[in-house]
Amino acid sequence: MANTNGGLLIYGVAEPLKLVGLSPDDISDANIRSLEQLISSRVKPYLDGVEMCVLDSGDGGCTLLVVDVPASEFAPHLIYGAGQRDKNHRAAVVPERYGRDTIWMDEHQLAQSYRERFARQTSHAEILNELIDFAAEQCLEAGGNRGWLVMAAAPVRVLRGHPTLERHRVLNVAQEALRRGMELRRALSPPTEILRSLDSAGQNPRTGYHRWVLSNFLSRSDSNTQRPIYLELHLDGSCALGIDLTWRLNELVDGEAIYLRGGVVDAAAADFVAVAQALSNEVLNRAPMSINAKIFQPTESQRPLVLLDETSDTKVIEREWTRHLSRTQTVFAELRTPEDIHEQRLAAHGIASGILNQFGADSMLPRPARA
Repeated sequence: MANTNGGLLIYGVAEPLKLVGLSPDDISDANIRSLEQLISSRVKPYLDGVEMCVLDSGDGGCTLLVVDVPASEFAPHLIYGAGQRDKNHRAAVVPERYGRDTIWMDEHQLAQSYRERFARQTSHAEILNELIDFAAEQCLEAGGNRGWLVMAAAPVRVLRGHPTLERHRVLNVAQEALRRGMELRRALSPPTEILRSLDSAGQNPRTGYHRWVLSNFLSRSDSNTQRPIYLELHLDGSCALGIDLTWRLNELVDGEAIYLRGGVVDAAAADFVAVAQALSNEVLNRAPMSINAKIFQPTESQRPLVLLDETSDTKVIEREWTRHLSRTQTVFAELRTPEDIHEQRLAAHGIASGILNQFGADSMLPRPARA
């Protein structure tokens, strides 16, 4: 079903549409967990969004198990056999639902399914590019020779129905992101807190076009005593974050360059992954996310980007081995299972190292081993 349009599987119904029900053993917690583990271990790529629900008649006469299988943006999914040999050597089949029957894709159907996946990914890349470019435009409106780290995240599959994101849920996302961000950047010293810079703006989200906007510099009522931050939370579960990496460096450094605080990149990557995770939990039922990140500067600026290390609150230095850049490339990361702290750390490290490596520097975030 995930390889076509999704659908419902109802266990406890016999042909032709006769309710027979399931025994208590069939729907035990252990059996449902076993079914979830089978999906996780034998279906590749990972199939996200499968939901299971036990329905009871109320009088104990009939119990059903309903499995909701979403249409997947990562189709085609392969089902591997249950052999004991290394999974790379196991045979796999690609099922497709046709009416009431399950058939197996042949070569030309499989090729077409892969072409459709790549087309979806191209469209998804365009969505991410639009998100990050629009957020960068808002940030650059602040003016000056500043360097902005802008990140955007979007769900890899389209939401069903018409999503809503009320103000109180936006505040829930902000609070959860603050908590999770603290956990992700626990190893950093000094422990820079990016989202805290929103200050009162974090408690007063403003409506936008199909989104909420939290910023501390866009309007005349905003405070300018904190690092400039721009955050968008979209109703469809996508989000974008812009951070001024140049903030207050002009007071410490003289020169014809756009100077960037390297330590802020690590903290910003961790906090943005925390935002994406919190929003996915609130709106997307923990759906996987794709992330883009890039440093933007005024288009008319001819100044190089220079990365600095912070040795204290009032002292920064340029390492002799860092590179000067005229621009940075876009960094890509994935948050495949947003509720998994291991996946969050992988994504945060991937973003930070992807940006910093371009200058010849390394991320200070711990690099978790891949599962």
